[in-house]
Amino acid sequence: MKFARRGSAVLFVSLALIAEALTTGDARGASFDCAKATPPIEKLICGDPTLSAADEAIAIAWQAALAASLDRTALRDEQRSWQHKRPATAPELEASYRRRIDKLNDETAKWRAMPRTFAVTELNASCFTTPEADADLTCHVEESGKVGGGDKLSYQLQGFFDGDLRMNGGAVIFAEAAGTLSPLLTAFDDTTHYNQPEVVRSAAGTLLWIPGHMEGTGNFNTGRLYIWSDGVWQDVDTKSWQGDMARRFPHGLYAAKGIYPDYRTMTGATPLWRPEDANCCAKGGRATFRLGLKDRRLGLDDLRITLGRAAAERE
Repeated sequence: MKFARRGSAVLFVSLALIAEALTTGDARGASFDCAKATPPIEKLICGDPTLSAADEAIAIAWQAALAASLDRTALRDEQRSWQHKRPATAPELEASYRRRIDKLNDETAKWRAMPRTFAVTELNASCFTTPEADADLTCHVEESGKVGGGDKLSYQLQGFFDGDLRMNGGAVIFAEAAGTLSPLLTAFDDTTHYNQPEVVRSAAGTLLWIPGHMEGTGNFNTGRLYIWSDGVWQDVDTKSWQGDMARRFPHGLYAAKGIYPDYRTMTGATPLWRPEDANCCAKGGRATFRLGLKDRRLGLDDLRITLGRAAAERE
């Protein structure tokens, strides 16, 4: 799909018009440099004018969605997932582009239609509704207040229920001015409990941390992290480094439960499980690590592995 601008309005145009543009010579190239294309899917896109135009169009739709969304962490995760699952044949790939562009345009429209003010008096009384909320579930404010260490930041923690059964959790961060709250960031995940957010000062910079965990035996970390940069809170990739770390574990060892770094010191540790270990009791060893932050992405600066049951059980 393409879109054209008129003033501040954005008009979305059907992907079918891309084919029309191709016949008139109006189509542009892919969103990346085809001269440097290496993966097979990039070569496929560069060699097909329709796919090349679709790739250009999705880049435009992506930027619009990113500008409109208050949950950029979820949006980036969703986009990465789509990219990894793209089909490798032209007809299926074109259809995948069509569906993804439609989805991005729909999300953009919903975020733009969302109210951008909220009364301070409502902070503890009613949920601030976001496009992520399931209309079939009932939202309850589970906690609200001032963000710890923050300057005029407030928060609202939400629970979404089907009857008495809690299904999902959400969090909203607001900026307060003249008795009015303006939403800055939102977080929403299945089976998640968020906890009171706080502003953390570390060597990496000023960070906003929304702690969160997923219910279940894994107790996985679903917290959100943001860094204050260029006058705004920008989302930080807190997941990629864990994949990098897992690839460096000794063969057969793995981390079976959530990993919760200390963002003040940018350090942390996790027990390591062997395939034969029960879920409760790791016996393989322990990984300790130090993180760095660059280009809004956490990365491993140091990793040390100590093998054995004693190391695994050490607190």
